[in-house]
Amino acid sequence: MTASKHRSITLTIFTGQQRHDIPNGKRIGLVIGAFIFVLTAIVAFSITENKNYREATFATISRKVTRHLTHNISTPDITPTQDVCQSEYPPYLPTLYDHRPDHVSHYTTKRYTRSQNYNIVADDFPPVTDMPPNSKYSLLSTGDTVNSKASAWDPNTNVAVKGPWFRYPDNLMIQTENVIELEGDFVSYNTWIRGNYAHFLFDWLPTISYLRIAYPETTKIILAYDKLSEKILKFLDEDFSNNRVQWIEVNQVYQIKGKLTVTTPKRIPETIGCHKDECRGWDPMRQWIAEKHPEKIEKKHVLFYRRGGATTTGKRVLDPTLEKIVLEHIRQKLIQHGRNEEIKIFTGEDENGNTLSMEDQFTIFRGASTIIGPHGSGISGNFAWTDPFPSNCEERTQLLEFVPSRENSGIHALYADSFGEIRKWPLDFHALLYSNEYSDEYEYTQINLQDFDNALDAMWGGTKQIKSSFKTASG
Repeated sequence: MTASKHRSITLTIFTGQQRHDIPNGKRIGLVIGAFIFVLTAIVAFSITENKNYREATFATISRKVTRHLTHNISTPDITPTQDVCQSEYPPYLPTLYDHRPDHVSHYTTKRYTRSQNYNIVADDFPPVTDMPPNSKYSLLSTGDTVNSKASAWDPNTNVAVKGPWFRYPDNLMIQTENVIELEGDFVSYNTWIRGNYAHFLFDWLPTISYLRIAYPETTKIILAYDKLSEKILKFLDEDFSNNRVQWIEVNQVYQIKGKLTVTTPKRIPETIGCHKDECRGWDPMRQWIAEKHPEKIEKKHVLFYRRGGATTTGKRVLDPTLEKIVLEHIRQKLIQHGRNEEIKIFTGEDENGNTLSMEDQFTIFRGASTIIGPHGSGISGNFAWTDPFPSNCEERTQLLEFVPSRENSGIHALYADSFGEIRKWPLDFHALLYSNEYSDEYEYTQINLQDFDNALDAMWGGTKQIKSSFKTASG
């Protein structure tokens, strides 16, 4: 009998009544394949089971317990935003200065549509969900250092809150050991990007300001701990920071022994403040600042924001040679329009390169009649310290911001500006697009000087006429 080329092993396959011996090499491959198949099936089953477990075991909180706050907003020290400048309300876009008609048309369409979409989807204040007694709450890291998603659930019924910035509890959060108990009543708030100066002021603080007045002083506000966030709140209202805020750590489970109310925003990031043509969402924040920091600076100045300090990131740095010319144009226009303000340059740092104190940044921005410069945290954060007391169009602080155009959106997102975030603040918003005269590495940005002069003339000499004709022409 002739020997087989391949020796047989015990693995065989039966198909019907036939028996087929498998050659050695093929059998080994088949064993490995079978093992991988089984392993894959186990993993897939585990994932499916885990997903089903989390979604089935932790049922979504009923809509019946989600409600909107109906607190009456009292603003005795300020004029409500919608009454400050009714001719430009609600705010849809800044006044743009650009000599290129196609750029004006494209900017106006994109910016107007974006604001309109914001107004449609955003409420003035996020709805809230009332949790059962003894519920648990935690913030779970999303893998970076600035974001965490919330979990809020009833351990007795396994009912959990579901939302765009929420997670079902996982094994870490189901734990019964190492749980910190909090006595009393609490309302939680969480959104994206903690530890960033500007984002705390326009993403976090507006809702915190509202919760402060919507709930009694015995209710504490749960917030993710961050050193910078605490610093800002202590500057604004140290008593509030010490007595009304419950700072919590990420990846730690807390059990609330009293009442827990959870804010459940419809979207992240939030764009509260202009729903159904009512921009009241930031009035509690402005009232709070006016109440705790009512300082008025009589001698005003023009503030020029210069990016490029040691703590500055991004590429929105104006060409140094051009910047000198821009500052000279500002001086000449101040003289031309009979204005006696001095020009102050703000970098966020002192002469030694140290970050300016909160007190110094507050004073600089509270005294500004006009703010000029590139988009960045220096503007989109410190806007909160501008004069909170305007009662008409003319009393508003003016803001002229340099923003990326279609040719140079590589330096930042197209038309990235402060307006989208802070349009609920009573500023007089103006915009200037970067020109296409830039280096290949985007080391420095450029602006068109004639457009810049037109902006200064409009703001300081004929704002109403130019803004009116622009808005009519652009739709």
